[in-house]
Amino acid sequence: VTAVTALALTVQVLNGLTITNEGPIASATMAVPGKVTYTPDSGHTTIYHTVEEWHPDAAVSERNLDVRFVQADLALPGSGNATIQFTAMGLDQTSDTTAYFTAPTAETTTDVVNAAGGALLVNGASVAVLTDLNISINGNGAAADAVVGTNIRPDVFVGKVLVTGSFTAYFDGGTIPNLYTNETATSIISVLTGGAAANADFIALAMTNVKLTSSTPEDGETGLKRSYAFEAIYDATGGAAAAKFATTIAVQDSQAS
Repeated sequence: VTAVTALALTVQVLNGLTITNEGPIASATMAVPGKVTYTPDSGHTTIYHTVEEWHPDAAVSERNLDVRFVQADLALPGSGNATIQFTAMGLDQTSDTTAYFTAPTAETTTDVVNAAGGALLVNGASVAVLTDLNISINGNGAAADAVVGTNIRPDVFVGKVLVTGSFTAYFDGGTIPNLYTNETATSIISVLTGGAAANADFIALAMTNVKLTSSTPEDGETGLKRSYAFEAIYDATGGAAAAKFATTIAVQDSQAS
């Protein structure tokens, strides 16, 4: 859904097929697949994890306690699968000769998403000139300071959630470069799909208030490209009954429960 008005939804079909008009109809109900999460402006929760690495051949269990995930780095190439790398910080580590998690939850069977399918919208318009997109979500210098009298630190402290990134695009006009030159706020929405089926799994990333912070031209002998860095800013115009969230980034996962 790319636009919402009182009586209409504007939809971009991810697999390239067309939508058959259902009207005129008296009413309709729309169900949102999966769940959406976003960074709220208040009421943040502090979640701790126990992370175990079990080496059955050596009978060694390394258990990392009171772990908080403080950064996520997403790489969305023009070809190939999307990847994500997490940075975690914990307060203690213990070891044992037996596994702690004896019946862990099985890995899901959902498809791997990639950036070649799906959709990419910049400034509200679909684009097909970006060759890569990278997004970093971090806790702004997360730290666990040492204290006197114990070798276990008291807590993992995180700052404001910052969202930065970069992308490279073919130079096919002045639209994207002018966003940087004129310091114009824009939006970046990326939808990654796990296939071409109408009901394919997907993950959507929406940043509705973005400022480009650099524009670096490349002068290769292939297609002319330009690299951009950006920062997602809190969107104060979003909120209840609005078409977007009051946040820096929102993520929708079709398989979230």
